Amino acid sequence: MRSAKRSEWASTILNNTPLRPPTLRPRLPTEIIDNILSYLSKDSLKPLLVTNSFMSAMSTRRLYHDVILTRPVAIVSFLRTVLANERLPTLVRSLDINITRSKSSSGSEVPLIPGQSPDNYMTKAIPISNFYALLQRALHRMKGLTSLYLELPKTHTPLWIFEGCTFKLRQFTTSIYCRRPLARFLESQDSIVDLTLRGYQTDSMMFLPFIDHIHGPMVLPASEMFVLAPGALPNLHCFNAVHADATLVRAVVEGRPVEVVSIPLFPDMSIPSLDALCLSSTPLKRLSVISFDPSAPDFLFEALARRFTELEALHLVMLMAEYNQELLEQSGVLLSNFKCLKYITFMAAPSSPILAPVPAPAPVAVPSNTNTNANVSNADDSDIPNNAISSTSNTSTDEGTASARAEAGEADIAKQWHRSCPTLRTIILPKGRVWFQGEPEGAGHVQAGAGASSGMGGASGGEINEASIADGGSGGHMQESDAGAGDGQPEEMEWTAL
Repeated sequence: MRSAKRSEWASTILNNTPLRPPTLRPRLPTEIIDNILSYLSKDSLKPLLVTNSFMSAMSTRRLYHDVILTRPVAIVSFLRTVLANERLPTLVRSLDINITRSKSSSGSEVPLIPGQSPDNYMTKAIPISNFYALLQRALHRMKGLTSLYLELPKTHTPLWIFEGCTFKLRQFTTSIYCRRPLARFLESQDSIVDLTLRGYQTDSMMFLPFIDHIHGPMVLPASEMFVLAPGALPNLHCFNAVHADATLVRAVVEGRPVEVVSIPLFPDMSIPSLDALCLSSTPLKRLSVISFDPSAPDFLFEALARRFTELEALHLVMLMAEYNQELLEQSGVLLSNFKCLKYITFMAAPSSPILAPVPAPAPVAVPSNTNTNANVSNADDSDIPNNAISSTSNTSTDEGTASARAEAGEADIAKQWHRSCPTLRTIILPKGRVWFQGEPEGAGHVQAGAGASSGMGGASGGEINEASIADGGSGGHMQESDAGAGDGQPEEMEWTAL
């Protein structure tokens, strides 16, 4: 009886509930759909443009959210498309345009002219004023733009394209000359957090300040120098430069909360550049340095340790200097000045070692019972002396021994550096091996293996015991596991090297 009443009640509810008309619009919230579409490639999004009006609008917004263009024809086509549809420019949040100098098959420069046949282009081209005018009109309409990357030919500085733009950038990368006109534009962008300056400060294509003499015409007048107003870029957090000298570094960093920096160091400018970094209103957390100073090994480690004691990551590349085992050992003592250093990279060319001469192969004695006119393949292996066989492998054995000694030396350096700076979790040394620390179940020790990617995440404190190198030993030893064995990961991820 009760079952019959329940069935009758359910039937009444269903009959009185109006049916929803069929729709092609998903029932998921718009935010979830947009998040799903963010994982699709551009090619996967294109078919959605012709499904229905709702999905077309969603996929269009995702297609134009991040735009990366390198081909001249694609750049011109994109600019014309966004200018033809008033809705599209407001969708662009990140714009990356890369145009660098190139030549045609005949050897002449190829101008970038809107409307010209694609057959006349190579992968790169030289823009002309018509192109920059087209770009300016598009930028004026991109009011929601937050990230802009402009890689232009070195001699092109069309800063007039930014006149009248209302967007507020958070990230800006450019190859435009680092001079006063660029500084004036940056002063209008208070919201920039990440700034990368790839431009030169001189008109010479091959000018290197530590090699070439600065000629009179190359010296900029004071009115053209890169100078920022004291209140400009108040939110700057990350600064990267490719050709910056100490003056430019100081102009950008001084009085601003910069915590992440990547700069070059030139001879006679290294110390002033490092001093300029100290003018940040907050301590540096991450520092990447590319040194062109041949004398850098004599002072650079000490200069960094004295100035930036609160670094969490230090990446150092010496392009015009050599290192040796003694330099690495002495540098380890200086690491004790760092209070919270977790990641360190040191790359440099090794000093040319003096190799021991390889002994010449011993002569092979020809047995008396062997016919000298016979083919070599007819000789029995027993007729060849043992010393002749072993001599053929001398070279490979010496190379393997040298490689093992180099790996053992870097293992010792990793232990010494960690003793000096116990907060270290990852160490990258010149031989290319990556030493990192995981959380051991028992006592901490050093390992060498192939599971760097999996062990990096759970890194925390620990201790490196001074133990000898052993094969597959337990705690207190340095182990080196085969990258192709098993799943490529040690059972206990502690200190590991690739």
